[in-house]
Amino acid sequence: MSFWKKILILIPVLIIFIDIIDYFFQNNEFIYIRSTILYLIFTLFIIKVNKIYIDNVYKYFLIFYFYILFDSLFNSTNLRITLTGNLSIFINTSFYLLSLNVFKTRKDLELFKFWLVSIPILFLINLIIFTGLGIGDTVYGAENAIRVGNLHHSRIYAGSLVVLISLIFIKYSNNKIRDLTLIGTLIIILVLSMRRTALLIIITGIAVYLISYRS
Repeated sequence: MSFWKKILILIPVLIIFIDIIDYFFQNNEFIYIRSTILYLIFTLFIIKVNKIYIDNVYKYFLIFYFYILFDSLFNSTNLRITLTGNLSIFINTSFYLLSLNVFKTRKDLELFKFWLVSIPILFLINLIIFTGLGIGDTVYGAENAIRVGNLHHSRIYAGSLVVLISLIFIKYSNNKIRDLTLIGTLIIILVLSMRRTALLIIITGIAVYLISYRS
């Protein structure tokens, strides 16, 4: 399983990197590369792993997913877009299932601290490229927000999730000053992006964490 642990840790970093550079390709070639990578990993995992554990959360997701799928198919005016969109949702959310079967111990979870360094650095590079050079769009088209390039809408939420998991994994860091500085920089980038839901995710997550911690 060590191979799959490394793959699942590296995939989000690779996807964010692809999103950043894809802005410079007019035909969005890298979107297809990203999709192909995700499909191949999911398919190989299903083939290679003999026994896959499915928890109740994923079972409920499947029920809801297939309801949405059939509903959208019956009401779709473009089946190709509907099918590819639903397949993309299924593959992306199925990485929860993969992680559930791969990361099983506390030591496994410590591997996620890699994100505390890599993802903030990618967001910082993205800021330097697009805001520094004055290219790309802002999240809402606002003039007083930073330019985010392709890290807009749902893609910027990766930054919010890293901020949240830092609350748990920062204690496993080998260099807390460096990692706290990077996380602080990431929070500033998210605030300056003015993506309201990205900030709401952080605030809600921190509130839930504090309530759970006190309990």
